Amino acid sequence: MDNLLLKEQREHGSADFPFHIISHKDALGTYSVPHHWHDEIEIIYLEYGTINIYCNEQEYPLEPGNFYIVNSNELHQILGVTPSLHHAIIFHSKLLDFNFFDKAEEQIIKPITSGNAKFISKVYDDHDYHSIIRQLIDTNSDDYLAIKIAIYSLINMFYQNNLIEIDREPDKHEDLKKVIMFIQNNFDKSLTLEMIAKQIMISPNHLCKYFKKKMGITVFQYINQYRINQSIYYLLHSQLTIIDIAMNCGFDNISYYIRTFKKITGLTPKQYRMQNK
Repeated sequence: MDNLLLKEQREHGSADFPFHIISHKDALGTYSVPHHWHDEIEIIYLEYGTINIYCNEQEYPLEPGNFYIVNSNELHQILGVTPSLHHAIIFHSKLLDFNFFDKAEEQIIKPITSGNAKFISKVYDDHDYHSIIRQLIDTNSDDYLAIKIAIYSLINMFYQNNLIEIDREPDKHEDLKKVIMFIQNNFDKSLTLEMIAKQIMISPNHLCKYFKKKMGITVFQYINQYRINQSIYYLLHSQLTIIDIAMNCGFDNISYYIRTFKKITGLTPKQYRMQNK
């Protein structure tokens, strides 16, 4: 299995400047990224269209001009509702560290880099913030100082408006993350409820209830969504046949793969490849 397919393991930016922007134009309104998490902070800004972000067991619909901030290690999912264009501004909090430990580092930056301070979960729509977001999107990737100044400016505005809070509670989703990580690491294999439940030492029946309560879908609905999402990567970035892609992504029945793909995306794999290649 290609570990690069696991989004939380991909490197964003470079080791000496962990900052990256991903712009995605969805012509069909079928964009889908299953629940995942990563070490980086992610700002999702919607240029046009409508997308839904699911984070902290809440739904956040974004309209044009809205943005949402995903904190480090937060489980989140992105689903397209209509054709859209969004930008993901992704950076690691270590980018903010000072070499000189001053009051700003102690009181403002360190709580963020340590994971104790989080941006409040809500949809933001404010022109003051937008000017900084647009500056980040439009800045050249090698304008290192301009990028850092813009991020510091955004953090300063959020602190001034009491939109960053200190969170000292333990991670409430640790078991759920273990389940999701196991599925993502083994999506290309045959999976059973017993195998998955064993990861957090509960019964398969308890797993089904726990997962549905936390995610809003069943375990196997999530597995199918994740497998389809990974198969899309192969459709767009390889010359593999559709049969080989299905097998590589855990489907041992090509007819079931095609039916599942069409149910999730509205298209067959062949149609999707032709329209997006």
